[in-house]
Amino acid sequence: MEKLVATALAVIAGTCAILVLKAAVVAWNLWFACARPEFSERIYRVYTGHPVRAGIIGAINTAVGLFAVLVMLQIKPLGLLAILLFGGICAVHLWGRIGAYRLTADRLAGAPDAPLDHSAWVRAAAVTELAFLVPLVGQILYLGVTLRAAGAFVLAALGRGKPEE
Repeated sequence: MEKLVATALAVIAGTCAILVLKAAVVAWNLWFACARPEFSERIYRVYTGHPVRAGIIGAINTAVGLFAVLVMLQIKPLGLLAILLFGGICAVHLWGRIGAYRLTADRLAGAPDAPLDHSAWVRAAAVTELAFLVPLVGQILYLGVTLRAAGAFVLAALGRGKPEE
């Protein structure tokens, strides 16, 4: 009986930890979208305007970055730099999700290119993050969205990938 209670409490604690992490990602992205609206708009435009290009750039940047992290971890003096590089890679992936959240908000509202409504954006971000929790399909969706988001962030930061208007 004690083992069953311990397992149930561990499942509840794990679920709460996942939900807190998802809420933190949504809050961080909302803060970034409010703090840098022009850059967020550029990420959204690249995310929707060049999805394949953004996905390829994101996959290449992620693969090369993770390879560099693994190589630097093998060299003792570069270990701290490797950890900082890994944090930067994670930040790029998270910031790029602004495009995915905005696209989901536009689809849920049925009005593309509408002004940013923060409450609709938070609902769309929650739907997107909860969709990532679906077994197998959610992980595949997560991988695609994250790589595309990272590529959109990189292209927006470099000023490339401006969609034709």
